[in-house]
Amino acid sequence: MERSRRPFAIFRRPTKKKGLFVYYCRFRREEGQYFSAVSTGQTSRAAAENWAAAKLREGKIITPGKRGVLFGAFAEDFWKNDGEYITRKLARGGHFSASFAKIREGQLSQWILPFFRDRPIGSISRADIDSWQMKLFRSSEISPSTINRVLDNMKVMMKEACRRGFIGADPASGIERLHEKRQPRGILYSNEIRALFGPEALLQLWKNERPYYAAAFLATASGARLGEVRGLRVQDVHADFLVIAGSWEDGYGLKGAKWGSERVVPISTRVASELATVIAESEYQEPMDLVFTGFKRGVPLDKHMIEERFYSAMFPLGACS
Repeated sequence: MERSRRPFAIFRRPTKKKGLFVYYCRFRREEGQYFSAVSTGQTSRAAAENWAAAKLREGKIITPGKRGVLFGAFAEDFWKNDGEYITRKLARGGHFSASFAKIREGQLSQWILPFFRDRPIGSISRADIDSWQMKLFRSSEISPSTINRVLDNMKVMMKEACRRGFIGADPASGIERLHEKRQPRGILYSNEIRALFGPEALLQLWKNERPYYAAAFLATASGARLGEVRGLRVQDVHADFLVIAGSWEDGYGLKGAKWGSERVVPISTRVASELATVIAESEYQEPMDLVFTGFKRGVPLDKHMIEERFYSAMFPLGACS
């Protein structure tokens, strides 16, 4: 029983020379099945087992039929919405936003492919990935936190390569992330919230720009994400609650709420009143129209402009320091 749980199986095959054998190895897949056999080139079981153990440590297992595949070929279309990886995730009920896939694709193109494009995927070792990570760190072109995001990208790809049989062991597994110097996130105190959204704030702090004021007020009061605020439709607004049914993604439009978090959110009378005023003052009041319409119908306020107006309003309060 113990032997059956080993990550590989060793057996011998005769050669043309009488009495001489060469040992072969079959590596075990994650789900328990075996890859096809590969020759170890060894003539003793002990040497063959040492060879197999070394290949596992180094992540250099190359399975028959896929040994010549370059990383660049494997990576082609990996982060496309209709690619095998994302399609499989979605088919199993996972969530994958188009904007996040675009970020992953950009990381791949800028930081991963220049190092690994022309490498056979089975030749990429843990040491190679460690070396690549440290080259990115020494270059000082990107922060440790960004390098960690890029490493996450590489880990996903190598794990998928293992699952699909391009490699027998994942060389990225267990590679440590870099230390990140996190900046403490500021919070708004109750007195700052009252000042930002009090009776005089719209004119004094928000320059009478009600849509930006109301969007920030709604996000602060309800905890809704900015994409959810921007994706709010007229039909989603009720007298004492909102229906959060979607989130706006730039370049892709209105999508389902993040991680399937559709929900009903209670709102105060003041928030409801502000939203009603924004809708009443808008040119577009059909049920499917966006509450916070931007430069044209069907497009919301720019997220950067909302953030800019918010920080501008906070500045006189000293809340930005």
